[in-house]
Amino acid sequence: MATTAPTETRESASIWTLPHQDVSVPTARRLARAHLCRRQLAPDAIDTALLLLTELLTNAVRHGHGPYVTFAVSLLSGQLILSVTDTGNGGPRTRHRCDALSESGRGLDIVTALAAAWSVQRTAAGHTIWAIIRL
Repeated sequence: MATTAPTETRESASIWTLPHQDVSVPTARRLARAHLCRRQLAPDAIDTALLLLTELLTNAVRHGHGPYVTFAVSLLSGQLILSVTDTGNGGPRTRHRCDALSESGRGLDIVTALAAAWSVQRTAAGHTIWAIIRL
């Protein structure tokens, strides 16, 4: 079951927990879009954030495990920080070059191109991948 309202951890951060299912990716996009629009971010920043969030969540759903996936959206010092946490037992896999007709395998290349920075933090319960957009 999706959390319908984000948990406010501080004025500038919101966290949602959704089922570890494919349908959670578009749900997360809708929740994040509404949240970012309320924060009155520029449309280009919102579009970039939603694309990054989609890539991070899709990887978590495809490669992670467990009943839930959690994502957070934080505004801090002129930066938008997106993070996705799952209970997967590994971080991003080694990327292989995709051919022009491949339908998948470009997610982290997109993240690298659009984010000012990104990384993965492993925890005892799984891992969190985050990306930063400068506003």
